[in-house]
Amino acid sequence: MDQAIVIFGAAFIWFLAVVSPGPNFLIVSQMSVARSRAAGMGATLGVSSGALSYASLTLFGLSIVLDKMAWLHDPIRIAGGAYLVYLGIKSWRGARNPPPQAALAAAISGHFRQGFRVGLLTALTNPKSIAFCVGLFAAAVPPSTPLWAKLAVLLSGAVIELGWYTLVATTLSSGRARAFYLRAKAAIDRTVGGLLVLLGARLLVEEN
Repeated sequence: MDQAIVIFGAAFIWFLAVVSPGPNFLIVSQMSVARSRAAGMGATLGVSSGALSYASLTLFGLSIVLDKMAWLHDPIRIAGGAYLVYLGIKSWRGARNPPPQAALAAAISGHFRQGFRVGLLTALTNPKSIAFCVGLFAAAVPPSTPLWAKLAVLLSGAVIELGWYTLVATTLSSGRARAFYLRAKAAIDRTVGGLLVLLGARLLVEEN
């Protein structure tokens, strides 16, 4: 029973973190509505893979490494901030461009790969992902927790990440959502671009 409380408690915290708007949500949303469902699903797999990579590493001792190599935080923070600013500027500059067509299988395949690449890089260069994983296992998963329970937490996180972002990608790539996007493409792209630039700038100026 105690281990069940640990698992469900950690999963609940993970869920709250995932559904909170942030860079991962913005990237999945933009890829889904501006590109295609394939791009959104690629981004879903990318951000989920990045988050689960940090969670897995934390499970097997990344927090100890980070305690001894605190200097890693700044390079990751700067890289993440710069990448978000780049994505934001790219979105802003392309606001007036016509949306890409995803009718051909080759294009859909390319959109999936692009979505996965952008999603993975966004997750891996987000220092908040590291801080969340370290904090989650430190606060909600006691060191005495058996390995099977920690793996259950990891599995729960995978279901939450993939489930939530799949829902986002599926919803925002629907015909109605895309029709709205086509009518307001410039405003939406500039809004998303501005938010990404602000998030990136915040990371760049953040101090430990």
